[in-house]
Amino acid sequence: LNPVICHITLADQGSLLFYKKNYQSKFKHIRSIPVKNVVDIIGCGDAFEAAFVLKYLKQEKIKKATKYAHKVAAANCTFVGSSEIKKIKKMVKYYSKSSVI
Repeated sequence: LNPVICHITLADQGSLLFYKKNYQSKFKHIRSIPVKNVVDIIGCGDAFEAAFVLKYLKQEKIKKATKYAHKVAAANCTFVGSSEIKKIKKMVKYYSKSSVI
């Protein structure tokens, strides 16, 4: 497996996913997860990419890993910086069952 994957995150507009599969270049716009109460957007891109890499390494499914990354980034913006980072695992698990955060 030798993936070529690139994300361009677009905040509340989702992300652009570029990847190569079976020697063909692919492109997909992935919509963001709606967030009712945005508190802090700092670190959302970092959370997105970390979540993507983690999920992709476990499942090797690009689109599913990208959608999971959106959930993590959405959860990340519902609390202030790193002061409440311990909440993210609980929040992502809870919000993974919902399409709205």
